[in-house]
Amino acid sequence: MSMDPTAVGKIDAIEALKSNDIRSLQDIDNIEAILLFIKDANSSIEKYKSFKKKKIQAIDEEISALDENVNKAKKIIVETLNQFNEKAIRFPGVGKVSKRKKSGTWTINDEMALIDVLKKEGHEDSCLKTEVLISIKKTEANKVLEMWSTIDKVPSCVERTPDEEGVTISFDDLATDKNVSVPVKIA
Repeated sequence: MSMDPTAVGKIDAIEALKSNDIRSLQDIDNIEAILLFIKDANSSIEKYKSFKKKKIQAIDEEISALDENVNKAKKIIVETLNQFNEKAIRFPGVGKVSKRKKSGTWTINDEMALIDVLKKEGHEDSCLKTEVLISIKKTEANKVLEMWSTIDKVPSCVERTPDEEGVTISFDDLATDKNVSVPVKIA
């Protein structure tokens, strides 16, 4: 007698979530169980947030634990999609997942040093704005830093976080038969 494939998927998902490691699921269709877990966890997070005013500390701990589990579940989805060389998969009546690339970001360790470098390199007008204090125009400065990174000229006062792989999840809203799209970031 064989087990119900849905039950096998749930067991695989539970084992993956309980594991200390991020690993691929045994079958790509088992992502459906992870999707259902994320949907339930997100629903619980919203309920806890509404009660937060009365029991802030206990609820914060529960939200944090659920957020960690959701992030782990998302990493498991990415790992499983990678394992099966899939970019996106749809589970009718439940939702859809798709991989996406998210560019890394620049972290400015010494803002004054970067301001000096930008001035010296002639990017003062495009990257700096003058108010009472000088601050960096992040969008323009990011463009300059990207350009400098291609010619190995990134100043030591900044560092770049690595690019990461993420996943976009949308759940089917059966009541209105519309998709509710939930963009996610994998930490």
